[in-house]
Amino acid sequence: APYALKPYKQVTFSDRYGGFVKHEIVRDGAAIGMPFELTWSCYEGVREGNTLVHCGTCGPCSMRRSAFKMAHVYDPTRYVKESK
Repeated sequence: APYALKPYKQVTFSDRYGGFVKHEIVRDGAAIGMPFELTWSCYEGVREGNTLVHCGTCGPCSMRRSAFKMAHVYDPTRYVKESK
């Protein structure tokens, strides 16, 4: 930030969810109507036609699934490989 701003400009950074775990973020997102189908977590990504979908097997996909399950929130994410 210091290189992107002029010396007389001040910016304050805040990290609202810095101390939260993923299921708490999902819970709060659901409470405010977050369109989870528009969010992305996957490291791999698999193309299905013109659509990129979550692989369902990488670490972030596993954590995403767990977070929705722990938060008791419907997961609208399309995964190539469904959980067992």
